[in-house]
Amino acid sequence: SEESSTLEVAGCHALTVSDPAAFVDDPNSGTAYAEALASTTGADVSYIEVQLSVDASSSGCARRLALVSPAAVRRLSGQVVADYTISIPASDPSANDLANSAQTALESATPSEVTSAVSTALQSYSSLASMSVTVDSMTVPEIATVEGSSSGTGTGTGSSAGTGTGTGSSSGTGTDSTSGTYTLSGDW
Repeated sequence: SEESSTLEVAGCHALTVSDPAAFVDDPNSGTAYAEALASTTGADVSYIEVQLSVDASSSGCARRLALVSPAAVRRLSGQVVADYTISIPASDPSANDLANSAQTALESATPSEVTSAVSTALQSYSSLASMSVTVDSMTVPEIATVEGSSSGTGTGTGSSAGTGTGTGSSSGTGTDSTSGTYTLSGDW
């Protein structure tokens, strides 16, 4: 398979949910959350993957949330953590613009704005329409360039539970994008 790279915008949200276990177990929850992020960022919903977990106080996502709000982690018992990744293929001609605008949209969105988008998305699913979901805290989304196939198998684990943990370690890989821009003409 042809190697390609993706730009990934990743972050975490801590959620208070009326029935955390049922929310995480419902296969539509991740889809609805991805739709909410798509409406917030303008990114294509097919680019968005969301991992939902209950009591994820030891996860990398929870550790990043602790940096934003130490009190949020103390409340994580019974809370749902949404660990999201927006993967934009580098082959997309506007990949950099899409990643930057998604990051900016998520940075400027308030928890109540994301809560509203999630609540709207949940209404499309009968199994979720009665769920109450509140976004309590959000990490600052980070952009990373990930080399390899766009299928996400570069983590080496193959399990969907492990895909959220490796994204932070690959940050900073695309920082040399300004090299080679100092081209001089020969007329001086």
